[in-house]
Amino acid sequence: MSVFMRFPGRVIALFLACFMSVLGPLLIIMTGSPTPEVAQHSSRLIFEEHKRMLYSTQREADTYRGAQTRVMYNRVGKCGSRATLTLLEAVAPRNNITLVLSDINNQKELSLPEQIDLVNYINQLPAPFVYSRHLFYIDFQKLGAVPLVHINIIRDPLTRFVSGYYFKRFGDGREGQRSSKFRRDRFMTIDECVERNDDECSNTKKLFYIVPFFCGQEQACREPGRWAVEKAKATVRDKYLVIGILEEYEDTLKVLEKLLPLHFRGIVDTMHNPGVVLYMCSGQTDC
Repeated sequence: MSVFMRFPGRVIALFLACFMSVLGPLLIIMTGSPTPEVAQHSSRLIFEEHKRMLYSTQREADTYRGAQTRVMYNRVGKCGSRATLTLLEAVAPRNNITLVLSDINNQKELSLPEQIDLVNYINQLPAPFVYSRHLFYIDFQKLGAVPLVHINIIRDPLTRFVSGYYFKRFGDGREGQRSSKFRRDRFMTIDECVERNDDECSNTKKLFYIVPFFCGQEQACREPGRWAVEKAKATVRDKYLVIGILEEYEDTLKVLEKLLPLHFRGIVDTMHNPGVVLYMCSGQTDC
């Protein structure tokens, strides 16, 4: 069961409530065509409903924080993971933890044998560690894994889409991976893409990108609809310690440092190191 602490102000919004406030409008987009006002109202209702679930006792939080040393960060693409990993790389030696970064970036769905192989690999990692990979949620404990703490960061789905749109064109290390279409339309702005009704910008399924990271490995998790959203909500509620939002990034780091000090101690101060910040934000698609 996820553990939450009584943080004041906006920090409260870094957990389930913020996740639900993103999923509410997404579900509406996939299942109907309400006005922006209706979508905003639905988002607020979901936000308030789930905000009530965020509280737990200090004792539970302390117990959870003290017992867990194995962190799984199945990072959502274009949601600040590069910045977060840059900061973790800086604090990991000082905190005496291992940061394990998978070199597999484009395989988020795994077959059952592949899931078992991953469980066996993670089980042999020396704790404390943070393991990070772009990966749809896996219930590792059902497959025999030593218990893990799950964390993640999300952002507004539209701004995530815009970031991904330009990353496909200008992101690092992708020259040889671009299709002829992307090479041809590389300098097409997202506004032009929308005006032309190009499939890249008119397919609303792409706004559902975040949901499978919490729904799981089932094929139905990739299909926009209520079932996938409800399953993602249950996973967030029951399996994740922290889900931050990029729009409140510093508060997200403060919460991580408070709940997981063994791994994240010093990360907020490190974020304000001019050299680190300059490196993280060296290009449009880097941050």
